[in-house]
Amino acid sequence: MTASPASDTRGEYPGLLGCSALIAGLIAIVSGVVLAFFRFWWGVSISVASVVAIGLILSYASRVERDRWRRRFDRLASIAPPEGEAWRDLCEGTGLGDFVPVIEDRVRQAVRVESHRAESEAIGIGQSRIGGLHDLPRGFEWPQYKGRSLRFLAQFDLAEVHKVHPEETLPAEGWLWFFYEPGGTMDGSDPADAGSARTYFAAEAPLERRALPDDLVSGYAYQFCRVSFAQYDDPPDIDFDTALTESLTDEQYDAYCDIRSYLSGESTGAEHKLLGNPQPVQGPMESECEQVANGMSCAASRGTEEPGSLEPASGATQWRLLLQLECGDEAGMFWGDLGRVYFWIRASDLRERRFERIWAIAQCT
Repeated sequence: MTASPASDTRGEYPGLLGCSALIAGLIAIVSGVVLAFFRFWWGVSISVASVVAIGLILSYASRVERDRWRRRFDRLASIAPPEGEAWRDLCEGTGLGDFVPVIEDRVRQAVRVESHRAESEAIGIGQSRIGGLHDLPRGFEWPQYKGRSLRFLAQFDLAEVHKVHPEETLPAEGWLWFFYEPGGTMDGSDPADAGSARTYFAAEAPLERRALPDDLVSGYAYQFCRVSFAQYDDPPDIDFDTALTESLTDEQYDAYCDIRSYLSGESTGAEHKLLGNPQPVQGPMESECEQVANGMSCAASRGTEEPGSLEPASGATQWRLLLQLECGDEAGMFWGDLGRVYFWIRASDLRERRFERIWAIAQCT
């Protein structure tokens, strides 16, 4: 078997090292505090030294972990760039050749959306962006949910997207705008969350740059990011597919996860995407979308392999990922603890350009 990136074991200890250092350091700090009651300066010195030592060890462990990931992604980059049908070559080059026919029917084309934080918003009207101000049709009424303005997430010029994704899945021209509930507390698991996320499409319209509503100016505006696009074939997530995960060795599973991360853009710090396969945090979402769309709450069963009470929901296979947005420092987006927001749409609605009929789900660890 060809060695996979995951077989490089030189960096497997940083997590254990960091945890051990944290535990030992906390014990030393507590001991120092107790000792300070009897020998003040000794106790203070031990506590301060422990804090410094923890910081140094955690910094070292983080650096080792980053180096380990860099080596693994460099290995994949030497096989194929993260675009087009690279997943086949990557699987072949990491000992997963036999896995290709198993998953190829589930591979979907995706458009990687790489964000680049910028200080200036001096770009043309209508150009793609994440966060910041936005360009909207004249007379556009800002969407609200329960009396509060929704936060502006992203604006995509579909003509830009079409240059890298010429298929008819998305319109060749026009714009898509995405909005989400400002507090980020509606996770899409209940029908009552309807309206907490909105998507708008305009094929042709004169646009104008709009200021934020007054209730979004303070603390609820995301940082402006320029974006770039690249198309790639997106293999499926298998974390919640027991049959597939159990068919792989630990090394093969790690190699497959590395391939998905490499293709999605984790090596560059951005994993936003249009279309493709989702990268779920708490579990599959297609059944949840269908059940909630039919008036059923899935709040109690979120995080299970088959959300809700149906087996799985009839019509679940019709749901397609439209947009996946990551947590990230670039735009200052944070969805709970290392979470993601997913905008879903039925395949029929996507074909008919009924983008207003999306359903958004937020998941976090």
